[in-house]
Amino acid sequence: MILSKSSPVHQSVNKRASVAAKSLMELGAPAQKLVVGQKVKVIRPIKLFHVPKKPDGFVIEGLEGVVKADVHVYKGRTISPNFPYKIEFHLQDKIKFIAHLAGDELQVL
Repeated sequence: MILSKSSPVHQSVNKRASVAAKSLMELGAPAQKLVVGQKVKVIRPIKLFHVPKKPDGFVIEGLEGVVKADVHVYKGRTISPNFPYKIEFHLQDKIKFIAHLAGDELQVL
């Protein structure tokens, strides 16, 4: 699947990246540090287009998930990813999916 710059998916990712970068610059400090295994809740209205059985997109605000990985370190090198936390979600229909999110989009439970 090739995404053009005018596609809703491309625009959504660019908007989230710019909001995350702007909020970090305003704060002058990194967002909260999450640990693998922590339960978290999404606190922003983020629409994902890769959720199984949800072809028109799915807003994940309010969903609870588990931190599966912190991707600040890749192959032994420290990197600065825009969305550093890999979160696993389970829907009531036994649908499981993963999303990469920023620390300021999550609340620790």
